[in-house]
Amino acid sequence: MFPEPDGVSLGDSFTLQRQAPLNLRFEHRPHRHAIRAALGGTETLAAVALALGLANEWLSYSRSARHYDMPQRYRNHLYTWRRITGAMDQLDGIGLIDHDRRAPGQRGWQSAARAKPGLREFITDITMCAPLVPTRPPETIVLRDALKMPADYRDTRATYRMRKTLGAINEGIGGAGLPPAINAPVVRIFNRDFGRGGRLYARGGAWQVLSKEARGRLQIDGEPLVEVDFRCLHPALLYAESGAPIPADAYNLPPWPRQLVKRALLVLINAPSRWKARSAIAHCEAMAAVTLLGTPEAEREAGRLIDAITTLHRPITHAFGTDAGAHLMRLDSDIAEAVLLDMLARGVVVLPVHDSFLAPASKRNQLEQAMTDAAERIADTRLAVA
Repeated sequence: MFPEPDGVSLGDSFTLQRQAPLNLRFEHRPHRHAIRAALGGTETLAAVALALGLANEWLSYSRSARHYDMPQRYRNHLYTWRRITGAMDQLDGIGLIDHDRRAPGQRGWQSAARAKPGLREFITDITMCAPLVPTRPPETIVLRDALKMPADYRDTRATYRMRKTLGAINEGIGGAGLPPAINAPVVRIFNRDFGRGGRLYARGGAWQVLSKEARGRLQIDGEPLVEVDFRCLHPALLYAESGAPIPADAYNLPPWPRQLVKRALLVLINAPSRWKARSAIAHCEAMAAVTLLGTPEAEREAGRLIDAITTLHRPITHAFGTDAGAHLMRLDSDIAEAVLLDMLARGVVVLPVHDSFLAPASKRNQLEQAMTDAAERIADTRLAVA
């Protein structure tokens, strides 16, 4: 029933692409008897088969034991080195997946797998008989170290409060009637310490990885959604701190293309140094509208653009090349949390997309008010919304 010819070549074009990470984000237990009856194997194999069968793409995973060595608070008993690699090898052995298996320690690249049509069809059939149920993450307050690996921490009143708040938010999202494939709980991810980052991420990407057009086709309880975002969020927060008024259009800097100016300004705010900012701008896709990417000419153009942005945005240049974005994310994530709680108190479920929010179209005015109120309360400024 399942084995198929390979039908795919894992050449250079594949290895130049990044893949979404394997995430056991759906409960396998409603489907495990059907999966194990057909495939045999362990509980983990059932969970991995479900994840791969539902994803129409390559999923990356690690064959290094160190990847699975993490603090107890983050551990999933199914997600261990032996169980994940064993499940992948078994699915490969019976011909159900395309498998790009990399040796442990190959820097910059993980192994990856993709379900073949037979596995996808099988998983589609069995999930029609029992609904998909998102799993609960072992931990919703995640702290990452300098290598972006999960780090342990001591709980405080603040972490207990955030965890309780996320529990209420996730309960609301879980009952919002979202399509199962994008129904997911959110976690807050901090970087190095709790003053950096903290944005809300949906497990497995869910609605956050959809295009803006695709998000616009989503519904909650049968009602179309609208997306409302803060205008120029991080530049606006920096201007508010400086006490100076922000330009009417922070990204309008003729003759430079607007998209390039926007990208360059955000890079300057997030980069740890101006030198790294210049290099990133010289290589960013928007620079292609000006010159060939990554060339000495692109480096010179990036330098000229930085000078022009510095002149336009002199009140906030103290933040350029200082990694200020990480601290601004903590502020904008606190605002996002407040928006979600405010709307939940009104009986309205809102989906976060970092600096924008998805809500039923009929609740747009309420959402805009909640956003401006939260910004004024937490950042002591009135931010424009669009």
